[in-house]
Amino acid sequence: MDHKIESCLIFAARYSLNRHTGAASLVVDAAKEMWDDLELYTREQLIRESREATTNLETWESLRVFAKQKGEK
Repeated sequence: MDHKIESCLIFAARYSLNRHTGAASLVVDAAKEMWDDLELYTREQLIRESREATTNLETWESLRVFAKQKGEK
């Protein structure tokens, strides 16, 4: 996966962590779709970022559950 795309995904996650918008769902859905193609660092970063969320908590939790099912820590 292109490093720029992965960086954009992390930036989008950071943007949506604390906003009451549909952005979190879009970011999480995109991350799940691309998961197997993402670098380990990016996957770990998305998991770390998801723990910082103050809104859309169920959406971010779904990413952590998905990651755990995929074998991530």
